[in-house]
Amino acid sequence: LHISIRNYSLALINELSSGETLTNFIKKAATPEEPEIYLVAGGIKRHLPSPAVFYLWGGDESKISRIPTGLFDSLSLGTEVGAAVKGSGPEIYLLDKGKKDHIVSPEVFTAWGLTESQVTIVNDQYLANLPNGPEIGFLIRANGLPQVYKVEFGKKAWVPDPNIFIAWGFSFNDVAVIDPLLAGTLPDDSALTLFAKTSANSSIVYLLNQTDKKQFSESAVLEAWSNNAPPSISGLINNLQTLGNPTKLAKGPGQEIYLLLSGKKYHLVDYDAFIAFNYNLNQVTHVSGETINAVAYGGELNRLIRGSGPEIYLVENGQKRHIPSPEIFSSYGWSWASITAMPNSFVAQLPPGPDVPFNLPSVPSLNITANGPYTVLNSSGQTIANANGGEHLSASYYNGTYYLLNASNATLWSGSASIKFVPNSGDVIMEISSYSDPNWNGSVNYNRFRGAIEVVRSGSGTWAVNEL
Repeated sequence: LHISIRNYSLALINELSSGETLTNFIKKAATPEEPEIYLVAGGIKRHLPSPAVFYLWGGDESKISRIPTGLFDSLSLGTEVGAAVKGSGPEIYLLDKGKKDHIVSPEVFTAWGLTESQVTIVNDQYLANLPNGPEIGFLIRANGLPQVYKVEFGKKAWVPDPNIFIAWGFSFNDVAVIDPLLAGTLPDDSALTLFAKTSANSSIVYLLNQTDKKQFSESAVLEAWSNNAPPSISGLINNLQTLGNPTKLAKGPGQEIYLLLSGKKYHLVDYDAFIAFNYNLNQVTHVSGETINAVAYGGELNRLIRGSGPEIYLVENGQKRHIPSPEIFSSYGWSWASITAMPNSFVAQLPPGPDVPFNLPSVPSLNITANGPYTVLNSSGQTIANANGGEHLSASYYNGTYYLLNASNATLWSGSASIKFVPNSGDVIMEISSYSDPNWNGSVNYNRFRGAIEVVRSGSGTWAVNEL
């Protein structure tokens, strides 16, 4: 550093122990020992604010002089010493434990939270003797550690995912590898996300997309992408052009289309699922592969969904259709593993459609009605339905189970017991409307009966038995 000779009184000089060698790093000799270390240059002592800064300046315990109080107090107190230094030229460097790292621009200098008063002036020969370290920009990594950080506002923000790193438009060639002590001089900021705004006071939030940024125009879409995670704050996003507005549907360079919900992406497994939700291709936002890959995976989304409750729905024409029973679900041959658990808010916003009816592929059903009220029992004697005159009910048998269906083909009852239709009075005539037995000229259909009609399985067939 600067070499200067000062005159001290004999009394101050006599305070030093005989044979003691002074260095540029000093402490006040006191009991108990004070922890503060100072750098002395030009008759001025400057406080080293942390052990990290002390070591970055090349200090170690063997280089500290402990000087008497009188001599210590005679030294003027200068500004606190940081890791930033400069010589007679305009270049500013960060001391990096035996190296000097060049700060590439005034913008980077400000991003590191530095001010001119924090820069220590050193002589040019001191700088020349230090080997050059990396060029210091907005991106750093501590030597020996994998974490990469963005530096801004005097803090370091961890970039938690390589996809997020690329979505911000960063290049790994711009990452400066520095000593962990130098990285440690920066306090931690919140980790970077895919979402950012230029200042804390701004209401505009962007989706980062590698070569551009997309402005969120709807709060619901922002919530779908971010799950209300706070956006990162950065002026660096001004380097990306603003292009378009995100939607809740997105695709990368591949064929997959995703629905964004509560910070997760759900893969729409095929075009049938896509149109079942009443989506169209004009609603899809095209993003980079890194942007879509940075979003957490929610699952495969087909037409079968559920919320946190037990209800299962089939999505059709933008509506959710309740599947009333496991038997109805199984009748379609669906797999329980194909059901996607979705956020309750998503399930709730789908308008309800009609319940899903029982599916009896290639299995005949007997359609029953009457000209008056009738009751439906099973063979255990349990009443399973009551019907008015003219009301149609159907009975079917499939895979070991009897089913009673209403006119909408919704299941009213299912079980292993056979089904019996019983008129409520003797003058009520039962009719099998799905049965045809015309007379010789077709003017009469012999499908009406007095008494009960029981539907039973016998052998390989399902039979209607009239009980008078």
